[in-house]
Amino acid sequence: MSEPLPETIRAFTALSISQSIVDDVVLRLEPLRDAYADTNIRWVPVANYHITLCFIGDIPSAEVGKIMPVVAEACEDFPPFTVKVGHIRLFPSPETGAVLVADVVRDEPLMTLQNRLNDALLSAGYNIKQRDKYRPHMTLARLRKNKIAPAMLEKAGEVHVNPVRALHLYRSWKIGETRKTVRNEIIRSHSLS
Repeated sequence: MSEPLPETIRAFTALSISQSIVDDVVLRLEPLRDAYADTNIRWVPVANYHITLCFIGDIPSAEVGKIMPVVAEACEDFPPFTVKVGHIRLFPSPETGAVLVADVVRDEPLMTLQNRLNDALLSAGYNIKQRDKYRPHMTLARLRKNKIAPAMLEKAGEVHVNPVRALHLYRSWKIGETRKTVRNEIIRSHSLS
């Protein structure tokens, strides 16, 4: 953590992405960035790439020390595993896609960890933001009213294996004059055993 936390933080739990996968995704995005350079697409800063597990929302900074034991309990006896990061696509669907993502395969270890963490945070009284179905992905860009032609997206991309050895508690906040750029930072980590 680079500086003291503000009184309130926007918190979420997530997995980090290996640098080799980040580098590959950046390379695969170059044609899209070039083709859509003059449009109003908000590209996610590369340093912000992650796979969200549970979005907690705004919490007092004092809660950070209370969340980590909940995270540790949810991860008890959970061994390191891998996740597969692959195809670049529109999310939630090609027709309604408002977000460009790298897909993450919904394998058993990932889904079990997310469920355990979700249940533990709810049981501890955190009002986490839940969706009907957990759909893991890595957000690459927000499209607003713009659309990316499906022909521009890869029909098949290489699937990479990302090692997962720890779960992280992140904070996010808006920066810059327009406050439209978001920065994410890992503030605590819990190693898988």
